[in-house]
Amino acid sequence: MKADCCANPEWFLPLKEFRYWTLYLHANQSCLGRVAVFLRRHLEDLFEIKEEEWKELFEIVKKYKNVAGKLFKPDLFNYSSLGNTNRHAHFHIIPRYRGKRVFLAQEFTDKRWGLNYSSPEEFRLESKVWQEMGEKIKKELEK
Repeated sequence: MKADCCANPEWFLPLKEFRYWTLYLHANQSCLGRVAVFLRRHLEDLFEIKEEEWKELFEIVKKYKNVAGKLFKPDLFNYSSLGNTNRHAHFHIIPRYRGKRVFLAQEFTDKRWGLNYSSPEEFRLESKVWQEMGEKIKKELEK
């Protein structure tokens, strides 16, 4: 089964492959620790996934919430699956923050706290920092 994240793979850094899903670090880190989970088989409608795929998705979300809680200390999580620009079943996990966070000597501010996470502002890290963030998340996922 080939992991199929989207038409723009430069936006997603692979973190971990599961049986049915692959977890990716999103390039836009305007919300520190934002990730997306993509179904490994092609399907456009999230609500057409099979029961065992739902179960695994639920477990991945729970696992990632624990990892993000440990690494980033978010105040809450937002979840999203729209499919407007990417016609592939996927699910975003977006940690949200009341105040500033510092991770890998980089300052992160959730400028839309209390509002929809979507923002025209894009916050991309230097590739080296993005890769290092991905490695730290991978390490925690393996525990």
